[in-house]
Amino acid sequence: MIVQIGKLDKRIEIIHKKTVNKKGNGVNELDELNELGELEQGHLKSIKVWAEVKQLRANEKLESTGIINSTEYLKIVIRFRKDVNRKCIIIFNGFEYEITSVCELGKRKYLELMCEREENLEVN
Repeated sequence: MIVQIGKLDKRIEIIHKKTVNKKGNGVNELDELNELGELEQGHLKSIKVWAEVKQLRANEKLESTGIINSTEYLKIVIRFRKDVNRKCIIIFNGFEYEITSVCELGKRKYLELMCEREENLEVN
């Protein structure tokens, strides 16, 4: 696949998530759990890259409980990075997107990231 470099015109942030203990360190066998018995999610590092971002589709549905559930899907193309995987999250236009798939385009030239964002809104 040929990617036109001029189309990588949007700035995104890729955040690597890491489970952390109360002290902010990485998790090991001796770490304690929080009051709910869970380990907490923290951010290990953040990188900003240029990307081509396309909105594939979005949908909304009204639940019987009066909550609107909306989902937005994006296709993002970036230069190849070996440290990007499904455990990362994407920040674009102030919204947080979960990576659902990572596909390599060409031989270590580009990555295609399929992302989604879900939001629940209450209707008054």
